[in-house]
Amino acid sequence: MTHQAALINLWSKLKEVADKEKYEVNFLNDTYEINLTTQNVLSYSCNAPAPEEINILLLSYLIKKLKNEIPKLENELVTFNEIPDGKFLYQRFKERAVYPLLRKYGDNPQYLFDSLKRFKGKKSDIAEYAVEIQVFDEIKIIFVLYPKDEEFQADGNFLFDKSISKIFTTEEIEVLCIEIGKLL
Repeated sequence: MTHQAALINLWSKLKEVADKEKYEVNFLNDTYEINLTTQNVLSYSCNAPAPEEINILLLSYLIKKLKNEIPKLENELVTFNEIPDGKFLYQRFKERAVYPLLRKYGDNPQYLFDSLKRFKGKKSDIAEYAVEIQVFDEIKIIFVLYPKDEEFQADGNFLFDKSISKIFTTEEIEVLCIEIGKLL
């Protein structure tokens, strides 16, 4: 499905469950206004329309939230490879979401923590170089970095609460991680 077709579908679903014309949604380091009348999603931080990929994430999230379908945390962390259909998209996911972060921080992992100043996040106790990012109000994602050393190349991965696949499609989870990578 193209982005445009997905957006048409999501706007239609949102109208079915919405009880007002405007909503605000916190996502990563920004707040967005979702306007049903104009079918626009506006970033407050830059006073500009959000990209289509972000629109899809925000609309998907808001629809689930309005339908009270944001599940409770299962407190079990999984990798992208472990979510439904993740193993089929894993190589693409690594190339688009993980490898850029390895190139950026693999040789200098200490700088990963400097990126936390730009958005809601904190150091995670799960590993020496790990950050927990507040994606939406109820959703956090962890990025773990294993720095390069004499024996191994840098490696890393994103970790999610198992419930994330009840909120987003596998492709949407991939886009979430790509967007996080842009900010890290």
